[in-house]
Amino acid sequence: MTVGIRYFQESEFLEDVFTMNDFGFHPEAANHPRYLNTEFVGHTYPTKTIDQVERLTEHTLRHARIHDPVGLQPQYAGGIGWCAFDYNTHG
Repeated sequence: MTVGIRYFQESEFLEDVFTMNDFGFHPEAANHPRYLNTEFVGHTYPTKTIDQVERLTEHTLRHARIHDPVGLQPQYAGGIGWCAFDYNTHG
């Protein structure tokens, strides 16, 4: 199986699974029968362990708001929530 990461839906579909980094608040509608949302939330709403509980809760809810539609709609192959742990995202 082949996949490729893209950030706009108008790109050419050459792989077995159409994969896209979609950081929108609501996921884009799947435009291919095999569509995988490869990154969401992450750096758009970063958190640290020292953050207030309200910020941590909102971060969790943002992940849930994407996981729910991606998991419930059969045109999605799935979704991968990115936690942005690989670099220092904010102070």
